[in-house]
Amino acid sequence: MPKINSYSYYLRPPTNPRTLHPKVLNMTYISFTEPEMALLQKGPKYNLHYKPKNQIRNLALEAETAVSRLPPSQREVYTILTAERIKVLQRNNKPSKTQYKL
Repeated sequence: MPKINSYSYYLRPPTNPRTLHPKVLNMTYISFTEPEMALLQKGPKYNLHYKPKNQIRNLALEAETAVSRLPPSQREVYTILTAERIKVLQRNNKPSKTQYKL
């Protein structure tokens, strides 16, 4: 009679894995991309990382550094475009009450 290895049960993959209900059921006409579906599959308890308080300020400083390295003929155009987009970000940035402070 062959000796039964007690660990052989744990090494075998399950023969019929249980399938529970799907986490995401899209009942709209909106089609999600792969990264969006991957985020939704993580479930309702998944917490997105919060944005640092000075994110827009850091973005503005990085943009200023990048624009300063452009040729002089292009600097003014990109300075105006960057300033407009940063103003839009500042208008749309509504800090939530649950947001953590750094």
